[in-house]
Amino acid sequence: VLLSWYASHSFRWFYYDEVARDLKSRTQLAGQQILPAVSQKSYDEVNHLCKLLGQTAGIRLTIILPDGLVVGDSDQEPQRMENHSDRSEFIEAMKSETGRSVRFSATLGKNMMYVAIVLKENDATKADSTSSPQAVVRGSLAVTAVDMALADIYEKIIWAGLVIIVLAAGVTLWVSRKITRPIEQMKYAAKRFAAGQLDHRVPVPDSEELAELAGALNETADRLKKTIETITNQKNQLEAILSSMTEGVIAVDSDGKIMSINKKAVQLL
Repeated sequence: VLLSWYASHSFRWFYYDEVARDLKSRTQLAGQQILPAVSQKSYDEVNHLCKLLGQTAGIRLTIILPDGLVVGDSDQEPQRMENHSDRSEFIEAMKSETGRSVRFSATLGKNMMYVAIVLKENDATKADSTSSPQAVVRGSLAVTAVDMALADIYEKIIWAGLVIIVLAAGVTLWVSRKITRPIEQMKYAAKRFAAGQLDHRVPVPDSEELAELAGALNETADRLKKTIETITNQKNQLEAILSSMTEGVIAVDSDGKIMSINKKAVQLL
């Protein structure tokens, strides 16, 4: 899920960056052609050039004065447009000469990308290279096509994510079975050992840690078997000795209960 989210987020901003670079180039080129009319304050010509160049460049062009007044627009009449001094891309451009934003346009009813560039006079004869801004040219482009392309990519990412989840689940199940199967075998072996079936042995798995545990269980079973065999032999020897005695022998516990008695004692009693 995290990988899918990161991939979709990265694709989105990659596409937006590509669109922004292209939009900036077109806006900058159009702005240089409109700058002379802006400098002469021929705002009718500015508006006319906006409509002409906006149609040629395939983008919406807007010319905004430093106070936020719109004097030219390729799609609308400037007189009907409100002051743009509060637009985020305009504010950013006035601070750092270039601004960018993506938001919903109430005028056009669609998501738009805006790139704003400050227009300054480029006169090499002037000593003052830090001339004040003449205006801000803003280019905008609908990102509907980008959103549709991204939606298609998101769908593919989701399907790829589902495939990865299924594969990961399969691998996880296989790994868990590989781990739990030897543990189940050890559990079964421990129960058989507790029932006295000490000849049973635990299969040694491939895992190093579980192999050590299985080896320890098998070794414990071997030692228990040898210990029991030793005790049984000692018991048989003791019974043989007691049976061969001519004296009667009775062994009692601390409560006086008979623990062992030989045949001679039984005969005497």
